[in-house]
Amino acid sequence: MTVACNSGDIRRNPGKTYAPDMTYSQAYDAYTTNPVTANGLTSQLPVPGTVARNQALPNHLGEADSLAYYALQSPYKFSVKELEEGKRLFDIYCGICHGAELDGNGPLYSSGKFAAMPANLKGEAYLQMSGGKMYYAIMYGKNMMGSYASQLNEHQRWAVIAYIK
Repeated sequence: MTVACNSGDIRRNPGKTYAPDMTYSQAYDAYTTNPVTANGLTSQLPVPGTVARNQALPNHLGEADSLAYYALQSPYKFSVKELEEGKRLFDIYCGICHGAELDGNGPLYSSGKFAAMPANLKGEAYLQMSGGKMYYAIMYGKNMMGSYASQLNEHQRWAVIAYIK
């Protein structure tokens, strides 16, 4: 006789499922059509006005808002470790042109690849330049320098500026 399968007088029938569409929901792959959503797409855009986790709040300034950018100040206070990270990022993205000594004599200029010397970040004009103006140059480029907005996020841009300053 098998005792384990015998429940005696205890009813083991789970009964009816209250919300079967929630209990046994239909799964949709990310890039497939979805009859439930208004636009028929499974992958939806983020809710307008929201900020992704671990991302900075957007500043809502565009390229045409240069004067507003020039007035920006860093919202961050950097530790010694973060300044070292700023130096590391400078060496990766900026040092090739501006040089490890920030004097504009980077490997590309000293090799003769550039006809004009990149900015000497130790020069008086750059020592007096606001952080916001430097931030704008990193975001949108300046003269021969292209934009680095896709390579550096907001915190990294300010870390590089803090290292330069």
